[in-house]
Amino acid sequence: MTQANYAYVGDSVHNRYKRANGKQVKIPKEEWVVVEDTHEALVSREDFERVQELLVGNAERFHSTHGENGYDHARFNFLGKKIICADCGKVMGFRTEGVKHDKKFYRCKTYLQSTHGSCTNHKVSLEEVNQAVFGTVTAHMRLCIDAEETVRRMNAKAGSLRKYDIYGKEADRIKKELRKETDVKAGVFEDYKDGLIDEEQYVQISGKYAEKIRELSARLVEVQKVQAEHSSEYRIDGGWKAVVDKYLDMRNLTREMVEAFVDKVVVHEGACVEVYLKYDDVLEELLRIRAEREAV
Repeated sequence: MTQANYAYVGDSVHNRYKRANGKQVKIPKEEWVVVEDTHEALVSREDFERVQELLVGNAERFHSTHGENGYDHARFNFLGKKIICADCGKVMGFRTEGVKHDKKFYRCKTYLQSTHGSCTNHKVSLEEVNQAVFGTVTAHMRLCIDAEETVRRMNAKAGSLRKYDIYGKEADRIKKELRKETDVKAGVFEDYKDGLIDEEQYVQISGKYAEKIRELSARLVEVQKVQAEHSSEYRIDGGWKAVVDKYLDMRNLTREMVEAFVDKVVVHEGACVEVYLKYDDVLEELLRIRAEREAV
């Protein structure tokens, strides 16, 4: 809110403050008592109103970028603690320059808080960082979609379908063996319960079967995973796919996109930016599968 000085147009203002709990408190402008023409005016009422309009405009522009306690960095700094200095590992500080705060950038906090000897500036503009992050996320999503389609298309070929059947038969064989080993282990427990073997024998024998069951279970998971990779209905991880689908058509970086994809952003001296995403390892696995199909 702009504070108009009515004295300039010859008016007096009353009821601007009150005391509450021993402290002086401002009263809302709507409750002020304005008495007009109590003394000689210094400016015309028309000029005064024109200045008030300019002040209101300035205030609106200010509040479009500022919070209650000054410049609202959080409105523009989507990365927060995710952006760090490559050399000292400390979170980069967000800064602005210019009367209108139109120049926004990151600088190393160690550099800012020391005598500039502990680290270097690492200054990089907000625009450069956002472009790097958005470009990396966009490329990641496009690569994800393309690789999934390629794998699914190539899995529909005869060679891949044969492998799918082979791994399916292997999974069935392991399941059968698992049931057998589980039944035997249960029988050992019954023998122990009936007193046919002592506790030491039970622990030794059941431990052997338990280890065999663990090995078979791990092998089953591995075989089923490879079989799924050869499916003509191949699908990437559901959670990852949902995130990609949600943001695939975005045209600008948003705070929500950063939270969904970005693990960290590392800034090197010379404004070189590296972007690490939460799903990089998943994409790497997908690209491995695609490379295997294309090599056949």
